[in-house]
Amino acid sequence: MKTLFFYGTLQMPSVQIELLGREFTSLGVKTIDGYVAVRDYFVDDDFYPRLVQMNNGVVYGNIYQMTDEEIAILNEYESDAYELREMTTTDGMSVYVYMESESYDMEQALEVDRWIRNYKQAMLDEYDYLNEENAYPFKHGDVYYTIEDDKIIESVWDDVSEELYDQDSTGYYAHRHHAESVLKEKNQTL
Repeated sequence: MKTLFFYGTLQMPSVQIELLGREFTSLGVKTIDGYVAVRDYFVDDDFYPRLVQMNNGVVYGNIYQMTDEEIAILNEYESDAYELREMTTTDGMSVYVYMESESYDMEQALEVDRWIRNYKQAMLDEYDYLNEENAYPFKHGDVYYTIEDDKIIESVWDDVSEELYDQDSTGYYAHRHHAESVLKEKNQTL
């Protein structure tokens, strides 16, 4: 058994039940001097608390006794973003605390999240554009692909593309990755 100090989401009964199927029994509230809990740590598409050193800071948390098996489950939940470190409470108790992992790259995680958000917005914009009245599947200047004679043909959307589309809107007009997957699937079924 180890004594752990929880200052964030692990104190929430709903998280405890989700992880271990039960509410944890708190051994009481303790403090650690010289730190504050700040919810600015970006992990898995959301912000979570972490401890940040601060003169005159005090962080409050609950104390729990956990088995090695339970700690293994909590470590998986906390991912590589957090690591257990031994610390001392204000009253001198030795506890383990989930701290920001030195190996976790929050800047990279934020960059990936920005890319995902931009991609989602682009997809939403494209959806909105496609649902406009008399909309075409591409905008002028967009690169698009068709499949002709089992070959992917690259084109740029323009007035001629719109005329062809008006003549046959059931034709195949796609982004490259989609055209490649359609052609690959077609070749596999032959």
